Amino acid sequence: MECSLQTTSAQVAREIMGRNYFGEEEAYAHLGISRTPRELLPFTTVPCGHELLDMCKDTHILVAVFPRSISSIRSYMLETSRLNVFDPFAWYCTQVFARNRSDDCWVLLAKEPLAHSYKKTWVAQQALLGEAEEVPNAHTVVYATIGHFLNTGERILSTVAVRTDDCGTEGYRIEVGFFDPQGLSIDSGEDDSPYDDLGLAVMKKLG
Repeated sequence: MECSLQTTSAQVAREIMGRNYFGEEEAYAHLGISRTPRELLPFTTVPCGHELLDMCKDTHILVAVFPRSISSIRSYMLETSRLNVFDPFAWYCTQVFARNRSDDCWVLLAKEPLAHSYKKTWVAQQALLGEAEEVPNAHTVVYATIGHFLNTGERILSTVAVRTDDCGTEGYRIEVGFFDPQGLSIDSGEDDSPYDDLGLAVMKKLG
């Protein structure tokens, strides 16, 4: 569904998405992210129509993404004594992808891997994407997954993992998931390796 030139107020979006909404208030409460009123102006509206939100309200999370890196989020979790949010095996903290920060933006991230994307290579998974879909980077998936859990108690990606648009310094694809009580796992793997429990992360294109 195309949503260019359409907008929905943040308040209406919150009403539509319900518990699957993670806005600036939630980012402040759970991730300690504070923005000035001027910086929050772009988040007063969501760059798509309410029809798309209605369609995705049960299957996606609408997230206001602010530029806090994976390493920074992990450090904040440790500082605030939330020790089981991230898997303790933090090999990635010095990796470029873990220090990168997404630009301020709204994201409509699917709570489940892309349909039929298991047991496929990266190339084969890409072929399943619709015209209005794209693969998020690791920061977006981690930010949304952790934020949604802290806000609702729901662990998405609890028994599976997803490939993201990022690679580590050795060229292996970054995979996020298996979010059990031990914490969210961030791993890497080869693009040509298909697994039963490894799908593709996907989000709707907005704006």
